Amino acid sequence: MLESELRQDIFDCLSIIDSAENADLVLRALTSFAGKFGFNSVLVGHLVNPANVLPEQRLMLVNWPAELVAARRAVTNVAIHDPIGRYALSTTRPFTWEEAYRHASLMGRRLMDQARDFSLGAGMMFPVRGWDSVPGGVSLGADQLDVSSREVAALDLVCQHAYSRLEQLLGPFPYQIRAELTDREIEVVYLAAAGFSNKEIAQRMLISPFSVRDYLVAISAKLETRNRAHTVAVAIARNLIAA
Repeated sequence: MLESELRQDIFDCLSIIDSAENADLVLRALTSFAGKFGFNSVLVGHLVNPANVLPEQRLMLVNWPAELVAARRAVTNVAIHDPIGRYALSTTRPFTWEEAYRHASLMGRRLMDQARDFSLGAGMMFPVRGWDSVPGGVSLGADQLDVSSREVAALDLVCQHAYSRLEQLLGPFPYQIRAELTDREIEVVYLAAAGFSNKEIAQRMLISPFSVRDYLVAISAKLETRNRAHTVAVAIARNLIAA
């Protein structure tokens, strides 16, 4: 594809995505653009802890064959085993499915081998890390991979834009709504997550154990949690503190 043609295709696709009034139109525009480079499937999704989020609560759009989607849903904790999603959490650059396959577990390789039965033997993942976006990515599948570095850059631009537009149209998501914790509250829940008792937290923060208790009660109210363990789990899941 000529440079001028590629620039025009990018502009046209971004314009369609910007004006799209629903997710289906965004996915259709993204699929059409990716198809120019040999990709025949698209998956757009958030990469969030499946233990804390119901499947219907997260961003996950896919135009895979229905049989493959059903087969994947039948796998227990499929999001945990998926090697493409797992690898996307460790890098911000686009990568091939083959690269993820080399780092996959035995179960992960089985999942990717299964996709080959549906003409998805190759592909690329475009991770998304926007300051106002939930970590995730756009995964494009194909029979075989044949794209230049220039085309990968174009695909990355369109994928990032489509992802952002989909979040605007479908969000906010439950795990995207962060409670406003103060710096002191974040410090308290961080130390609680590290396993320190109220007394130990009080000693470290130079406050009384009663103040620690009050902080935890306030944090629990903001996060709508049931107990100390639940508070810690939700704070980690919402990226309020590091795991």
